[in-house]
Amino acid sequence: MAQSIRHRLLNNLIDTLAGITTANGFHQTILLKNIIRGMFDTGAQLVWPTVLLGVSDVPLRRLSDTVSDRQLTVTLTLALGGALKILPDAVEDAIADLVKAVNADTTRGGLAQEQSEPEILEPTYSQIIEGHAYVKLVYTIDYRTNRLDPTIG
Repeated sequence: MAQSIRHRLLNNLIDTLAGITTANGFHQTILLKNIIRGMFDTGAQLVWPTVLLGVSDVPLRRLSDTVSDRQLTVTLTLALGGALKILPDAVEDAIADLVKAVNADTTRGGLAQEQSEPEILEPTYSQIIEGHAYVKLVYTIDYRTNRLDPTIG
């Protein structure tokens, strides 16, 4: 069975994030297994860097009885670990990597009508686990879908 436009958009984004590797000219390598969508076990041992992918989806406008424009809000939370004295530089490099990768194709493989520039939220440095930081980037992605069959754009 065909995947919905939303599902294909998210898969495109995950594939994009998995392309962040030092071999591709980025500062770090994000392994596919370290891209986690939705909730995760807070007791799980994360390997750094890890990207947590949060998604909400709202209708923007109904264009006809069968077609709607929708908007995904995607929150990428990047979790990093490293030596405390170099962590701020690592956070800035990681932000640059995410922006460079995600902005390389703002159509998300031709599925999106528009993708916003990221909102970059202030990094959080853990006081519980020394040498860990978290930064969030928030994107909106507008797309069109058939209201009766979400696999059709």
